[in-house]
Amino acid sequence: MPFLVTVITSCSGAPPKDRFGYRIYRTSIVDESSALFKNIPTLKKRVECYMASSGPGVRRIEIFKSRFIMNYYIDDTIIKTCPVSFGINPRGPKLSRDDGCTPEGTYTITSCEPSEAFIFYLSLSYPNREDADRALSSGLISQKDHDRIFRALDAGKAPPQDTALGGDVGIHGQAVFVEHNGSYEFVNKTLGCPAVTNSDITEMYRDFAVKGMTVIIHP
Repeated sequence: MPFLVTVITSCSGAPPKDRFGYRIYRTSIVDESSALFKNIPTLKKRVECYMASSGPGVRRIEIFKSRFIMNYYIDDTIIKTCPVSFGINPRGPKLSRDDGCTPEGTYTITSCEPSEAFIFYLSLSYPNREDADRALSSGLISQKDHDRIFRALDAGKAPPQDTALGGDVGIHGQAVFVEHNGSYEFVNKTLGCPAVTNSDITEMYRDFAVKGMTVIIHP
């Protein structure tokens, strides 16, 4: 089923912005969750239903930047789909600190914590090995920083957050999606984090996310 993501334009042809100066996007969101779960209202009940029939399974999250959706999986079954917004530069992978881009690749959740600013915050293991290799090849980071990142990841720890690659990337709340005739208007305004609504991050934190869980961010 096709997705349509557009940057809204005004009569003058310039993209309109919200009152804070962020560009407004509009997209249709298609619920990709299994038909078995579409009529089950809460994530907790969907997880319980899956576990009752198939066991605990392996949980993961996959984010599709081009479609602005986040899918919750247990094994290969999609339990829930929700909209997600990104950094102020939503296209392309994160390459350096302060570029406003959201990473692309495979990461793990390194911590799950309540957040005064973001309701809940699920820290991701950015930068990963591929990020470090690319940055070393381009001359962005030193061999010393590259090795620090690898040592931390090899030990199952959060990678250093103080290199030129940047850090402090996680899934959090405070995103707002306004529905208009089946599509959603929203802005990409984080510094690089995937952001969902407060209700979605609350469900994710309470009923789905666990430390060490895989998060795959697709272009």
